[in-house]
Amino acid sequence: MNKQEFYEHCATLLDVHYTHNTIHDVRETASRDGTIYTPTTMHSRWGPRAPGNGRFEGHGVIRYFNSQNIQVMLHTPDIHKMCGSHEEVFELLR
Repeated sequence: MNKQEFYEHCATLLDVHYTHNTIHDVRETASRDGTIYTPTTMHSRWGPRAPGNGRFEGHGVIRYFNSQNIQVMLHTPDIHKMCGSHEEVFELLR
């Protein structure tokens, strides 16, 4: 099971809409004075990643580091735990 399939299954168990983010394009950014510009590279404080994967609206965050290291931080239901497998996460969400 890859990350996208894992997150989609978690969304199904939480009964929430989820869209996997695969965009790594350079996007317009606001400078400190508020002007909009397009950076010449994707290098920034956050690197080339686009935030969003593992975030479940109204529930919290599930971070998939690898298949043996998955962090669950949900406020609905109230779960804060490090899990060692996909199945352990799915059992918590059920």
